[in-house]
Amino acid sequence: WVNSFAFPLRDDDGEVYRFVGVIDDITEVKEQQLELGRHRDELERLNQINTVIRRVNQGLVQEKTREEIESQVCETLTNSKLYHAAWIGEAEGGRHIEPKAGAGIDVDVGEESLTVEEVASVATAVETGDVQIIQDVSELPEGLAVDAPTESGAPGGSQSFAAVIPLVYEETVYDVLVAYSARANAFGTREQAVLFELGKTIGLAINAVERKRALLTDEVLELELDVHDRDLFFVRASSDTGATFEMEGITSQSDGSYLQYFTVRGTEPERVLELAEEASAIEHARLVTDHEDSDACLVEFVVANSSLAPTLAEYGATVRTATFEDGEGTVVADLPRRADVRTTVEAVQSTFPDSTLVSKSRRERSVPTDRDFQVTLDETLTERQRTTLEAAYYAGFFDWPRDSSGEEVSETLDIAPATFHQHLRTGERKLVKTLVGEEEIA
Repeated sequence: WVNSFAFPLRDDDGEVYRFVGVIDDITEVKEQQLELGRHRDELERLNQINTVIRRVNQGLVQEKTREEIESQVCETLTNSKLYHAAWIGEAEGGRHIEPKAGAGIDVDVGEESLTVEEVASVATAVETGDVQIIQDVSELPEGLAVDAPTESGAPGGSQSFAAVIPLVYEETVYDVLVAYSARANAFGTREQAVLFELGKTIGLAINAVERKRALLTDEVLELELDVHDRDLFFVRASSDTGATFEMEGITSQSDGSYLQYFTVRGTEPERVLELAEEASAIEHARLVTDHEDSDACLVEFVVANSSLAPTLAEYGATVRTATFEDGEGTVVADLPRRADVRTTVEAVQSTFPDSTLVSKSRRERSVPTDRDFQVTLDETLTERQRTTLEAAYYAGFFDWPRDSSGEEVSETLDIAPATFHQHLRTGERKLVKTLVGEEEIA
């Protein structure tokens, strides 16, 4: 940039005989002015963003549930001039994103979740905990590739950018927030920093309402998993025999293995025992009961700690039901209400890759006093007494006539019969005293 001007030179008679021009280089001044203008515009944008953030924060204080928080955040963002659409999704098992709330966009809340391949930037935000920028939203799946609306409000306006913001509290990523903007200067470094802090604030709010909810209700997280991995014995056995395996009970042992009891229908017991003998994950198997009047039998399996149940147990999950048929398994497990579902599912998938999280839901325990009763038992029974009681129960020791003798159960537990009966009687005494409300002293 230059600033130029000229003036005439006159002689004594007043005649112009020459012009003199002066050129002044004002590039530095102009660049400073432009930089100041850009800085002023950026400050104005940040001020607008901060105004929106304050409105979001005000709403967070008022909302009472996680669902209300998620809806309020999306609506507040899209009610501003900065963002024309926003949605919130939850990472499911590290492989799927489940849309939960949205504004300015139809995210099919409650419909089938999206794979991480479809929304790779969203998955990256979940994995890293950092804000991700999508430069071209047309790369997103149909329905999520939303451009700015035209002046009439119809879609199909200018191209949009999107920011993917993880909603984090400490090490837990609860959700991801995806905000869309058609501003040419959208999502600069400073705006990303502000949005990152917003994500932490929303994560804190979600954690607070979840903790309050946990205090007021006796809830667990219920996970339903589909398992098709033939490395899991029960998947392979159900496929090879055409039989149905339905779990009746499960208990852990001190060496890390698990006793699992399955009702098997549709094949000969000998065939099941033969397959178990060949399986490295099955340390021992025995026929407990053969129901001659039907095609069902009860089989006891000692399962190595590399199987599914021990993997879930490492993360506090308890297998509640498990059914395997034609090479397909459905497993329902309960997790503590504050457990990290994504980490738990990823641990299962690392051992059994052909596993999928089908659903996750909260449910209250069926009987309010169950938890207190369980805590009391945990405090009074030793690990060996509890294992002995559970093994005896599932093996049919208490049935009449007995399906398993004391010698058979003690052999399974690898203890002497006398030791088995000692643990059994002591455990029975403690169990009855707990049941009738009498304090256990010994």
